[in-house]
This record gives sequence, structure tokens and C-alpha cells, in this order.
Amino acid sequence: VEIPDVMNQDFDAAKFAIKGAGLNIGLITYQGTITDSTSLVVVYQTPMRTDSLPKTALGTKINLTVTQGKKQ
Repeated sequence: VEIPDVMNQDFDAAKFAIKGAGLNIGLITYQGTITDSTSLVVVYQTPMRTDSLPKTALGTKINLTVTQGKKQ
């Protein structure tokens, strides 16, 4: 299946895109101080969609690093 690019998306939208693609949420890493869990933004994902790696197996876990803040 296609790996969704969820960089700079809010956390809820990223989770929706990942699950909608038939993939699973893996490890969530929190970066910096989190005081408002409703304003989390994805700053890194692995595996990341690249030209050489556009697809992965159904059910693959996507690890996310999130931080508090606005989309960049």
C-alpha cells in the first residue's frame, strides 16, 4: 500500500490517514514540552514516503514524532 506523507499534519489527521491506508500507528515519540495534546503536529515519520520507497506492506507500523505547535 502507499505510505501516506503525514509530515506537518496535525496528529489526529495523521492517525486517520495512516489507518485509512491500512497501516498501523507504531511508536509515538513526544518532542519538547507538551501542555496541550490537542495541538500536536507530526515532525517526523518512519518509514517515510520517498521516491525509492513509496509503498509498504499492509499493516506496517508507522512511527511518529510529534511536537506541540502549529503546522510549519
